[in-house]
Amino acid sequence: MTLFDAPKPDELEVSLFGPGVGECLAVHLGLGDWLVVDSCIDPATREPVVIGYLHDLNVNIATHVKQLVVSHWHDDHMKGASRILAAATGARFVCSAAFQRDEFKEFIGASRDLNMRTRESTGVEEFAKIMQILLSRREAGARKETVGPEWARADYILYRRPATNDAPACEVVALSPSSATLSRGLHEIASLLPKLGESRRAAVSVEPNETSLVLCVRFGNALCLLGADLENGSGSNVGWEAVLKTVALPAERVHVFKVPHHGSENAYHSGVWTGALLPQDPIAIVTPFARGRKTLPAPEDLARMKQHTKRLYCTSPRAPRATLGDPMVERTIREVARDFRPRAGRMGQVRVRLNAATATPTIELFGAAFPA
Repeated sequence: MTLFDAPKPDELEVSLFGPGVGECLAVHLGLGDWLVVDSCIDPATREPVVIGYLHDLNVNIATHVKQLVVSHWHDDHMKGASRILAAATGARFVCSAAFQRDEFKEFIGASRDLNMRTRESTGVEEFAKIMQILLSRREAGARKETVGPEWARADYILYRRPATNDAPACEVVALSPSSATLSRGLHEIASLLPKLGESRRAAVSVEPNETSLVLCVRFGNALCLLGADLENGSGSNVGWEAVLKTVALPAERVHVFKVPHHGSENAYHSGVWTGALLPQDPIAIVTPFARGRKTLPAPEDLARMKQHTKRLYCTSPRAPRATLGDPMVERTIREVARDFRPRAGRMGQVRVRLNAATATPTIELFGAAFPA
């Protein structure tokens, strides 16, 4: 197969893209239909990477992208998402139910105002653009207050298609966030809102990322678990502990695992690896996070995952150290920052296709992707 071969009607495809900072998933649900999870920009084209990929496969994005899912509102998962939705005119937009409450809507307004003044584009600003697209598509006579995303939470079914002569049944279900997570997440979002007399603050990450939307895709006998950036929580009713207790978690072992939060230690849960995935060498795919002093996954993160599988693949390596060509300038910069690197490296793609009946996999690496 080559990069531009489209999947067969009865093949589950999970393609993970990442340039070093950013993440996107394209999932073939059978019969030419697609699910897109999160978004990142291709450094070479400055466009959302999934748009170029689906065009190369001759996919009619307007009609065959059935859903666009944003797992959470961090910048590295949302850049370009509004452009995907604009192209996918027939797609439903799905996000975590943590976005639904008034606290988050007020947070969007506060952050959007700040971003307009600072000209900084953030995930929250991207979400505001998406809301404008949804409003522009509302049916005649529909009230603005009734227009918005589909709000997903644990055990929520996003997509379901019955079996046909050409392909078995397919289902996409959310495994997070839990009810307890939603309650806690709203308190944390509320703490970011500007108080009376305070200046408006830029959006910051809510940690641990317990409101992230984890999905399970079942296509015939093929199963994949998309971990987004979900981290371990502080109790048994949040984070990955809660995922393991969901009704929708399949009893069968999962074949493909999109490793959460770039393989970081705070997103590792041994019970997921030993209890939910194939007992021997599940296919694990991961994107790096190359921004900041500590790059993910770190060598110790890779070693930990390799205890469970020999089939671990990463979309791209850490970006090389930047070279300015002037030793004096570099020395001055390193007095402030011990390490500086390009904002994004070369795009990589890990593509896994599984026969829906037998779950027999084909694994392909493109661009900067490599076996970890």
